[in-house]
Amino acid sequence: MAEQTSALRPPAGDGAGEAHELVTCVLGGVEFGIDISAVQEIVRRPKITPVPRAPRYVEGVANLRGNVLPIVNSRARFGMPPADNADNNRVVVVELNGAPTGLIVDAVREVMHVRPSDVERAPAAVQSVDGRFLRGVVKLNGGQRLVLLLDHNSILDAARPADDAAPRGPDPGADPAASGAALRAAAVRAEEHEHLVTFRVGAEEYGVPIMDVQEIIRVPPISTVPNAPAGVVGIASLRNRILPVLDLRAKFGLPPLPKDARRGDERCLVVGVGGAALALRVDAVNQVLQVPQATVERTPPIMGGGAGDTQVRGIAKLNGGKRLIMLLAVEKLVTQSELSAMTETSGRAEQGAGAAESDERQLVTFKVADEEFAVDIMQVQEIVRLGRVTKVPHVPEFVEGVVNLRGSVLPVIDLRKRVHLARKDYSDATRVVVVDLGGSKTGIIVDAVSEVMRVRARDLEPAPPIVRSRYGDHIIEGVGKLNRGDRMFLLLRADELLKAEAA
Repeated sequence: MAEQTSALRPPAGDGAGEAHELVTCVLGGVEFGIDISAVQEIVRRPKITPVPRAPRYVEGVANLRGNVLPIVNSRARFGMPPADNADNNRVVVVELNGAPTGLIVDAVREVMHVRPSDVERAPAAVQSVDGRFLRGVVKLNGGQRLVLLLDHNSILDAARPADDAAPRGPDPGADPAASGAALRAAAVRAEEHEHLVTFRVGAEEYGVPIMDVQEIIRVPPISTVPNAPAGVVGIASLRNRILPVLDLRAKFGLPPLPKDARRGDERCLVVGVGGAALALRVDAVNQVLQVPQATVERTPPIMGGGAGDTQVRGIAKLNGGKRLIMLLAVEKLVTQSELSAMTETSGRAEQGAGAAESDERQLVTFKVADEEFAVDIMQVQEIVRLGRVTKVPHVPEFVEGVVNLRGSVLPVIDLRKRVHLARKDYSDATRVVVVDLGGSKTGIIVDAVSEVMRVRARDLEPAPPIVRSRYGDHIIEGVGKLNRGDRMFLLLRADELLKAEAA
């Protein structure tokens, strides 16, 4: 999130000043607002591990992408009656005493603009909420709607004796920074799990540590390399990188999949091995999973468990032993000499591809209505599903609003509106193409993403003047013609898409 701004204060005099943005949430029918600059992200309620001897308003700790996150029960902290967990519950992650902390709320409502003139000082208690947790009250609609402006920094202030009448800890007035350190230390003991990406090869399930996996992709076109090491079926290009492709079926001595099956669930896991990248071709990716270390057993000696060079470093036994996951040691899948040979082959391939790439463009293509469009892959950061969109007032008509992208606010534009095509409801195929232009991220909503492809420069022509005049002066860079003109697409200038049209 952006650098934290100064706190909102009640107006002095005429109430002049700039508007602020709040994330509003609900607790027990009471609406609260938190400065958006203090909010790092908003997530669904995760699995929470209780911590003994913590203050009663501390729910426990959770794992947030490998980091320990203390969780505060906001209802308990504000003296509200407890409530059952619901699907609408969310955790708002804010920074308290220099460390991220999660606040459980009943629901998150919206991102709203607030003028300083709408903010008044908080009395001793508002709607049964202790005023020490508040730094103002926002009055909207003539006072018919009240939003209590939360002073999140007060949440871990030393508690008064009444707050911890039935404390879990020995010292209700303990330093909150020390309490946070204790929570994180306890979480290290509690979170003894392995975080795995699990996948299928043949009839068996395997797993590799999620930290070893750089990305998961569909199987790209593979070029065969002569005299390659066992199991290496060739090389593939991934965003200007040449990767060796290791087919785990071939590596494990299994017969190849039928050709029609390779167009289904088969995937490549891009993993790091000895400072190099390697694509592992698998039959299907299952899930990202937390496996308790207590369920992992060493590989039996008959499988080479004591030799130090086994490719299976352990076996996770889940569901009472009904589900077995073989944990692969990625660094053992290839020898150092094989890795050196693959790296050398990839280097030669990259050098050979360099000259050809100078006459090529790599594009991401997608559909909007019955039309096909493309943008340069160098401008694309990622492609994600469309989440909940929050409307923003006073923006161009084609700006759909903002969405939450892993805790960051991402503006999104509707490409249908931008290029003047008929509106259509979003579907499961709808995607957001996230482009990064000069450090500023924006999402482009499209009906569906088609593919990533290379196009020769001679297959791209400048856009005809009539096309430029219809959609805007600079939106369309050119027209792509493939298959002797049977397939055509419009190459867009992503930076021009974000500009409002001239009147």
